[in-house]
Amino acid sequence: MGTRARAAIHATLATGAVALLMLVPLVFAVGLVVFMLPLWFLDNLGVPGLGHELNGFFVPSALGWGLAAGTAWLFFFWIFLGRSQWKARRVQ
Repeated sequence: MGTRARAAIHATLATGAVALLMLVPLVFAVGLVVFMLPLWFLDNLGVPGLGHELNGFFVPSALGWGLAAGTAWLFFFWIFLGRSQWKARRVQ
């Protein structure tokens, strides 16, 4: 299995672990703020469909949560790909 495939599997597992952690109310509140602010900024720039404002908070829609999950997956993928490539160089 190549380094990219391994990194993709690890990124998927890490994103799933974060999604499970989001079921904990305090973690959900922190995660909502972490993902809410960039989505709110993008919504104010004119990107439609990411969510709506409710009582001073930005509530992400399904598209907004999907964009947040995709961004988290890409972040984890880059981390795990870099780690795999570092290990490969170290073995050589």
